[in-house]
Amino acid sequence: MSRLMLAFALACLAVSALAGGGEAPLVNYDDGRLAVHADRVPVAAVLAEVARVAGASLRGNAPDREVSADLRDVPIEDVLERLLGKDNFALVYAADGRVRTIELLAEGSGLPSWPRPAGGVAGPEAEETPERQEDVLARRVAVTGRLAAALRNSDPTARQLINAALQQRSGRVRSEAQRRLLEAFDADPEIEDAYTRSFDTVDHPTLARMLRRMGPGHAEGFMAKLAAQARSEQLRLKAAALLELLRTPADDDAS
Repeated sequence: MSRLMLAFALACLAVSALAGGGEAPLVNYDDGRLAVHADRVPVAAVLAEVARVAGASLRGNAPDREVSADLRDVPIEDVLERLLGKDNFALVYAADGRVRTIELLAEGSGLPSWPRPAGGVAGPEAEETPERQEDVLARRVAVTGRLAAALRNSDPTARQLINAALQQRSGRVRSEAQRRLLEAFDADPEIEDAYTRSFDTVDHPTLARMLRRMGPGHAEGFMAKLAAQARSEQLRLKAAALLELLRTPADDDAS
C-alpha cells in the first residue's frame, strides 16, 4: 500500500466516527496524486485544502455549491475536473514540474492549462493528440552550469526547461534556459512543434494573463526571443501575436 493510500485509510477511519455530512474535507497528496473524501462540503473548502496539501496557490472564485467525493490515488488534474468540470480551471506549473497555481475560471470558458499536461501515448494517430504532445515534452534535454544547478537536474524534460525559461527568478538562469530551449528546438523539431501546438489550447488573452503572473516581464522577454529566433515561421508568428498582447496593459491583470 502506498504512503498516500495508508495515510488516507487511517484518516478515513478517524472520520468514520463523525456523524453526518458537512465535516471538513479530508485530502492527502503524494507525488502528484490525491485522495479526497468530502461529504456535502462546499467546493471552495475542498479546493482550498487541495491547494494547501499540493503547495499551490489558488486564484479565482469557486462555485457556490456543495460536493461529495470519495477519490483515491487520482491525478490532481482529474480531481479538479471531477470537482469543477474539465473547462473550468487552469494549472500553472513550476520549473520542477509541480503545480504552482490552480486558477479557477468562469464555468464553460473552455480553457485548459498551458502547456496542458496529459498522460501516456495513445493510438496510431497519437502524433496529433495532446497525449503525444506531452510525450514529446517529456523528452530529456541536457543542461549544464548554473542552469543545472538551479534546476538541481542536469537532464530535465523539455517541459521543465520551458517552465525555467518563463519562471526562473534569476535573469541569467532564465536567459540560459531560453537559449538551451531554442537549441533543443533546432535539434528536435518535434519538441518545437509540440510547444507551438500548445499555443492553440488556450485563447491568447487568457494565456497572456496567465503568463504575466509567472513573473514581471519574464514571458515578454521569452516571446520576443521566440518571435525573432524560433526555427519555424509558425512559432515565430504565434509568439509575435502573444508578445503584442503582453505589451498591451490589461486591467484584469491587476487582480
